[in-house]
Amino acid sequence: MRIELRNTIFKIADENRVSLSNADTVKVKCLEGKVWLTVDGMAGDYVLTAGEQIDIKGNGLALLQGLPLATIQLSQCKSVSKYQSQTLFDWACALFNRQIVV
Repeated sequence: MRIELRNTIFKIADENRVSLSNADTVKVKCLEGKVWLTVDGMAGDYVLTAGEQIDIKGNGLALLQGLPLATIQLSQCKSVSKYQSQTLFDWACALFNRQIVV
């Protein structure tokens, strides 16, 4: 499933793990409960409680799980370049057009 990152909010439980790929520009904020989070390329695991947030860094592969239930918000990190916020196809087209112009 593809999720648009415009302040997406959903609940996750301990029996329903969420896997995010290409999430290296995602901010995870815990709104209620506790959420466990591990990210490939980041040291250690994290447990976020209500009000805490983390910017995913690394290669963008993340696994989240409610402890036992959490409400989380996914949004785009503010420090994202315009090319990182586009799909790979759009980025390649933008790069190709830029090279032609130059």
